[in-house]
Amino acid sequence: MARSLRNAFVFEAEKVIIIGTDCPGVNAQILATVFEKLHTFDVILSPAINDGYYLIGLRQPIPELFVNIEWGTAQVFQKTVDIAQKLNLSHVNLSLLADVDRSEDLPIWEQALAGEMRVMRKIR
Repeated sequence: MARSLRNAFVFEAEKVIIIGTDCPGVNAQILATVFEKLHTFDVILSPAINDGYYLIGLRQPIPELFVNIEWGTAQVFQKTVDIAQKLNLSHVNLSLLADVDRSEDLPIWEQALAGEMRVMRKIR
């Protein structure tokens, strides 16, 4: 993640977000909110129900946010927040969403797909 963010800034991006593709609840409204909040905050984090996060947004590269984190553990989100606070970065957390990390989580994806199908039927 740190390398992807750095590369985006090298190519002169002013604001960058990384989203987890395993979070079916991410939508255009959330992304627009993140880009808007990046006018004011250094870091935007969106927590996932497994204590990680499904989205991080930055307006500059901050590689320290990704150091000494035990990825895949219940401390990922809080550890990232702690690092941001230690670095005196302004940050905001957005809404909690579910992501799909294990086979037990597949109903989350199925519910999102069913909701999408209902919307598509209404459009027709």
